[in-house]
Amino acid sequence: MYKSAFTRHQRIHTGERPFVCAECGKCFSQNIHLEKHRRNHESPAPHKCLQCGRGFRNEIDLLSHQRTHEKPFHCVLCQQSFMDKSSLVVHEHVTKEEKPFSCLECGKTFMKKSSLVKHQRIHTGAFACPDCGKCLSDKTGLIIHRRTHTGEKPYACSECGRRFTQRCHLITHQSVHTSKESFACSDCGKCFSVRSVLEAHQAFHNRHKAFTCSDCGKCFLQKSALMAHSKVHAMEPYSVS
Repeated sequence: MYKSAFTRHQRIHTGERPFVCAECGKCFSQNIHLEKHRRNHESPAPHKCLQCGRGFRNEIDLLSHQRTHEKPFHCVLCQQSFMDKSSLVVHEHVTKEEKPFSCLECGKTFMKKSSLVKHQRIHTGAFACPDCGKCLSDKTGLIIHRRTHTGEKPYACSECGRRFTQRCHLITHQSVHTSKESFACSDCGKCFSVRSVLEAHQAFHNRHKAFTCSDCGKCFLQKSALMAHSKVHAMEPYSVS
């Protein structure tokens, strides 16, 4: 009994269908399915499928058959459709492991062709920074990157006027004004409810500020911050003595 059940189960993987209808040649994996199918040839089949014309003795069998024409489960990676969710799950698992789209430059693989095309822009320099030559994968990334060179900060806080290079940084900062913690660090934006705690925190920044502006003496934690600050002095008009 167990061996026969195992044999039937293996046919799911092998696709073997040893039981053949003598009337129409259709094949089945189990004899019980063949016997049920034969009844369609032996008796009238008033219930016809509008898509393929196949007839059935009752409406339940017709409805069951019509599901073979419907494939409501769609793969988001390749748009292939399936009749049942389990088949879709198996397909997606295989697809995710395969990643058939490969970059000829670096060998990196992708599941979708659109992801490969976007990646290839890194190698082709489709979005290259004219200031430093760095390549970005999209136009938005290039715009944000260039602000590190220009010092542009288009997003301004309506409460205090402080400006930011990205909208997400502005949103994070605005919590300073809506939060009960009203003492904010001017270096990193972190907020505190007690001024003395803020002062202790700022002392930590001051101990680690290794980059000093030669024009005004202001100190910075990072070299990039010092370079951005130096442009402020570079744009100042020269005084004629």
